[in-house]
Amino acid sequence: MKHFKMRTLFIALTLVLSFACAVHAETVMNYDANAALQYAQAHCEEKTEPGAAKADCIEFARTCVQKGGVPQDTARVFKNGTGYTVDAYMNYMLENGYAELKPLTTEPFITYGGDTYYYVNQAVNAGKVAPGDIIIYKCTNSNCKRPYYHASICAPADDSGLYAGYYRNYAHNTSVNNKPLLKIQCFSCKNGVESVELYALHITSAANGYENYSKTTAAKVKCTAYNQLKVTWNQVDDATGYYVFLKTSSKGFWEKVADVNGTSFVYTVPKDYYGADQYFKVTPYKAAGDRINVGKASGEVFAYTVPAAPKKVTLKQVKDRDVKVTWDKVPGATVYKVEYQPIGSKKWSFLYRGSKLSATRKGLTAEKKYTFRVTTFTSSKAYQGERPSNKYASSDIYTFKMLKAPAVKRVNAKNVKVTWKNISGETGYQISQSASKTKDGTIKTVKGQNAKSVKIAAKKGKKFYYKVRAYKTVKGKKVFGSWSAVKYF
Repeated sequence: MKHFKMRTLFIALTLVLSFACAVHAETVMNYDANAALQYAQAHCEEKTEPGAAKADCIEFARTCVQKGGVPQDTARVFKNGTGYTVDAYMNYMLENGYAELKPLTTEPFITYGGDTYYYVNQAVNAGKVAPGDIIIYKCTNSNCKRPYYHASICAPADDSGLYAGYYRNYAHNTSVNNKPLLKIQCFSCKNGVESVELYALHITSAANGYENYSKTTAAKVKCTAYNQLKVTWNQVDDATGYYVFLKTSSKGFWEKVADVNGTSFVYTVPKDYYGADQYFKVTPYKAAGDRINVGKASGEVFAYTVPAAPKKVTLKQVKDRDVKVTWDKVPGATVYKVEYQPIGSKKWSFLYRGSKLSATRKGLTAEKKYTFRVTTFTSSKAYQGERPSNKYASSDIYTFKMLKAPAVKRVNAKNVKVTWKNISGETGYQISQSASKTKDGTIKTVKGQNAKSVKIAAKKGKKFYYKVRAYKTVKGKKVFGSWSAVKYF
């Protein structure tokens, strides 16, 4: 048997597994299915009146259950067939614990004019559906743009145990040989009956075997990664599990995102929602046989994702008093802000803001130590500003006057003399002699700020690359300037 194809006036909503949702102050323990069905029978021929069957299936179905005692959804707006969908009302019913979503088993009933029609057997679906419930039609085509496309009120079963429903409520319902039947075809993508499943929004009333459950919990949420939020809550002693609900804006609508046995849940935030407030609430539930009694929802909590700081910020003096700042790409970061300040200052100066991974500060004061920091920001379709992470990485650099390439001349068969123009205020100098133009070679250190030359061993006939840099001892540590250009000799 397949979970789809039933007949008559049903409601279309959103979810695939059976679940109930959080309870408001109101409950549906005293739901009156007869009142809902009497309204359905009396109004199924109407076309334009509010709640009319032929005006819109979802408005008709929700009006019926409201007559039976389901509290009205005042948050969502319905007007002239727009602004409301089957899945929106399904989420409302589940979120508030007014119903469980139950998959239904259907069977072929009759073939007429080349089309197959289906029925729902009362005995086969015992405990899953009852008169006065809402039936949801779901298309299983992954490319369908409106998978929850139709809804109906379940009527009492006939003498043969088949749920008939009110077939005349909509133009796409039909009858064969005066029997109420429904051809199940997706109205959105036009896929046939094999692509349709049926579910019941089984009302959680006392008449349907449910019990009142009033337990609740307290929830918290925090960002644990650039794309993850962790929700935690207090344990409820007799709870079987917990439903976690999400809405993606303060004015959005709740949707169940998890059914958890423990007391925590990690939600992976889609890229389009990085940096945007994500709202959560948690509802405990207690299983009783094949029924779920749902408690009261926790207060809502919210948080947003932010990227980490760069793992490393690298500083390099590239020209006289010019410093280049580079950093690694950070997952989830869309913007980086670079600031700097002299050591000891309390004020940060702005250097760069953008998506690149480097920036250069020109014209710094020589003989001074600076701190540079890089802060990450994120943005997305849902959050189009630049949300700061308040996380940054920093690095320090001591600026030197840049040295030009040294002069080199041979003084004898075994030695060369390397000469440079000294810089006042430095502790000393290092000279590199290397066979490679790009790699450091043998390093010779010369102490003294007045030093300006050194003799280095180099056999006649063999050439090397020479370069020089200054260093300064700051608080007992050597701080090095950048290497000069190289001299090949």
